[in-house]
Amino acid sequence: MRKILLLIACILMLGGCYDYHELNDLEIVSSMIIDYKDDKYVVNVEFLDTSKDAKRGSHFLSGEGKNLKAAINNVFFDSTLLPFYSHMKTLIISENIARAGIDEFFDFLLRDTQFRKDFFVFVASDIDEFLDFETEKNESIGEMAKMSAKRNQEKNGHYKTSTFRELIYHYLRDNNYVLGSISIEDDVITLDDSYLFVDNKMNIKLEKGAVLLENLIYEGNQSFQIYGENNFEIHGYSLDRKIKKDKIVLTLKGHARLLDSQGKSSLDEKELVEIEKELNDKLEKFFEDVVSYSKKQDVDIFNFNYFYYLFYPKLVKPETWKDLEYEFKSDLNLSEKGLLLNSLGGIRNGK
Repeated sequence: MRKILLLIACILMLGGCYDYHELNDLEIVSSMIIDYKDDKYVVNVEFLDTSKDAKRGSHFLSGEGKNLKAAINNVFFDSTLLPFYSHMKTLIISENIARAGIDEFFDFLLRDTQFRKDFFVFVASDIDEFLDFETEKNESIGEMAKMSAKRNQEKNGHYKTSTFRELIYHYLRDNNYVLGSISIEDDVITLDDSYLFVDNKMNIKLEKGAVLLENLIYEGNQSFQIYGENNFEIHGYSLDRKIKKDKIVLTLKGHARLLDSQGKSSLDEKELVEIEKELNDKLEKFFEDVVSYSKKQDVDIFNFNYFYYLFYPKLVKPETWKDLEYEFKSDLNLSEKGLLLNSLGGIRNGK
């Protein structure tokens, strides 16, 4: 039965495999942590401890080499077990690799069919703190880092990192992309900052507003919050793009929930209309400020040039994104705290 299941896994995840191995001969990889020092790649591979008497959730094996392939092969130089990469959750790279450039990672990982493309990629300033981290039984660094980032992006939107599949998408189009940094604080894996990569090198740390717009454009989250005199949660949204010859128009549509009502048990229609306008005006100003920030950084953070190219390939130039006008529209329907069906759209329609 185990052989049958493994054969099916090979077919589904790798598009077919030439042979199979007993599960007992495989080491299940949860994460890879890679550094570059003394002119060598240092690869640390995290494996799950699946034995019944395991006291920790995972352990590491390490290898060094002049290139990634050699370093990974050296991880298993003295081991009779085979790595199983199809369950890998996380790739963590050091800051010095991120600043020098990660082109070699694309070439290596795209050529190697053992790797699935849905693992998350992070940057870390201190590699050693992850290697010293002691996982509990049934835990792994790879799974914890992935789930923490996934929950934050989907529900908050102010943090961003990319899966390898997303990186491939941008890499093949010469686009910029975002990777998040992580660290360990008080024995907890912590999400830190989000960095823009230009020409596959870590470039600038992004402000939270720019990270949020990045998530909205590339549909990286399901909801996010806006705080101020009134606090809101935006959900069920879509960000529509219209590309014109001289302008890019972004329109945010969806629903907003009022998280507080300033001590009132209920709001009348007039009050809801005023607060809804306040929210939409605030978001439109927010979008304007974020694009101004991108221009001040002199970097096309959101790949507007690429979007323009899709519609006007003969007109686009390297600096076209700077010369375009940007119009932002926010068309959100507001509901009271906890009353998701009591939206202004419903009130206006008499429902």
